[in-house]
Amino acid sequence: MESLVNEITEVLLFLKITTYAFLVVSVAWVIFLFRKIFGFDTHSIELRRIRRLLEQVNKEKT
Repeated sequence: MESLVNEITEVLLFLKITTYAFLVVSVAWVIFLFRKIFGFDTHSIELRRIRRLLEQVNKEKT
């Protein structure tokens, strides 16, 4: 009987750890998606910087 209780406890612990891991991955994914949509990722920031530089060069030519 005691081994059955131990097995149930181990399964519940595994489920708890799996749930926490899933939540961490989900939160990280939501943060990544939020940054990508609103342009806070490094590529979008770099592209804005390049666009500003090109606009300045274009204004200087005209």
